[in-house]
Amino acid sequence: MFDDFIISDHILTEYRGHDAQISIPRGVKAIGTRVFAHNETLTRIIIPNTVTYIGKGAFAYCKNLRSLELPSSVSDLSSAVFLGCESLTLAVLSKNLRCIPELTFAECTRLENCIIPEGVQSIDPNAFRHCVSLRQITLPQSIMHIADQAFAGCKALQSAPQPIGITAANSAFRIDRGVLTAYTGSAETVTIPAGVTKIGEYAFSSCETVKQITVPGGVRELDANAFAKCTSLVSVILPESCVRIREYAFASCPSLKEVRLPSGLKKLENSMFQKCTALESVSLPEELTVIGSYAFFDCANLKQITIPDRVTRIGKSAFESCKALHSLTLPPHLTVIEDSVFAHCETLTAVQLPDSLQKIGDQAFYFCYALNSISLPARVTELGARAFAFCIGLESVRLSAGLTEIPEEAFSHCEKLGSITIPHAVRMIDDGAFDCCKQLKDVTLPPAVRIAQARTVTRCFHSTMSMCPSFEKEVKVAGAFSNTPFGNRKGWQ
Repeated sequence: MFDDFIISDHILTEYRGHDAQISIPRGVKAIGTRVFAHNETLTRIIIPNTVTYIGKGAFAYCKNLRSLELPSSVSDLSSAVFLGCESLTLAVLSKNLRCIPELTFAECTRLENCIIPEGVQSIDPNAFRHCVSLRQITLPQSIMHIADQAFAGCKALQSAPQPIGITAANSAFRIDRGVLTAYTGSAETVTIPAGVTKIGEYAFSSCETVKQITVPGGVRELDANAFAKCTSLVSVILPESCVRIREYAFASCPSLKEVRLPSGLKKLENSMFQKCTALESVSLPEELTVIGSYAFFDCANLKQITIPDRVTRIGKSAFESCKALHSLTLPPHLTVIEDSVFAHCETLTAVQLPDSLQKIGDQAFYFCYALNSISLPARVTELGARAFAFCIGLESVRLSAGLTEIPEEAFSHCEKLGSITIPHAVRMIDDGAFDCCKQLKDVTLPPAVRIAQARTVTRCFHSTMSMCPSFEKEVKVAGAFSNTPFGNRKGWQ
């Protein structure tokens, strides 16, 4: 008898017998697609408690199948599993099933009773379509969502089934196996139902009416773009159970002012709060270790933020265009400030760099107009192009002893910078490094420095200079200092 079953890797892929009553062998974990489809001799099926999954149309059009009971081991059904079983009168579902998929019992014209146990959370479209003999059905309290047309054509039902305790408010949630996949309501204040463990991708995206959202305990993850472009959203409270929030979760929520993050969160993914222009402050959890790229990009009203000590990485442009950010202390174990992290922070007046810092990326503080002074820690050996360009309020700069190159336009247009001492380890000052530093008069150069020679000198101002005498004759045109009192010094042309 077992020869009738074709089994591969615990998956039943084919049945070649003709028995009316079939007992599937123990050890089978899945019943494959359409294995018993159109089997007109089958009247009864016994499924062992090793089976966890039943594939698409596995018993479709078994016209003489009369009853079935799914063991508690079954946790997942594909669509149309019992489609067109026109003799089926009773179905008992598994207590571990979370969703009754599309077309599961469609066209089961003699189905009178389906026992749905506690634990099932959603019923998909057309799951019971044209079950014309279905007169009543009792739904468990765990049901959170019944799709439109789930019971289409069930003419014997006097009214559409409603779960016990379901309200008009939470009927707007679409939930599949604990995942909230969509919200279709228009309420201003939303409380997500208990039992949800994950808020799916784009679940609330572009919901323009929602102002406040409370997420219940038990939710462990917010997927990408979960609340993106909720233009009226003002406040979000997240539970301690939430351990992962994916990229763009709250991006482009221009009204968002308050977010309460769970204390165990360890990573802010890329662009999480990008363009949340009303956000003024946010308390970051102490367990946080990573702030992703563009995490707070263009949060134009963000005035203060405390970065936890455990943070070791801040991604590129993480705080770019946070135009209201005044001051900042970076965490003690940070080694790299990546490209454009604080670019266009126009009111940033002070930043405390940690001793652990080794690299500052391209345009890291680009257009920080209000920055008054900067002191590079001793371990900094690499400075990116235009790192402090257009910091027009910058008056004082102390470079690190380990710096070997001052790159292209690193301090260009620092219009209040009056003096600079170049460390002895510096071997190269690139083109335009101090271009248009209009008050730069006093420059101390090391013996072995080479200065880029690319830009035309247009103005001459008085300057003082200290450099190795033997090197002075080799300098023809100091492009690195063009358009400065130092670079336009007579005799350098």
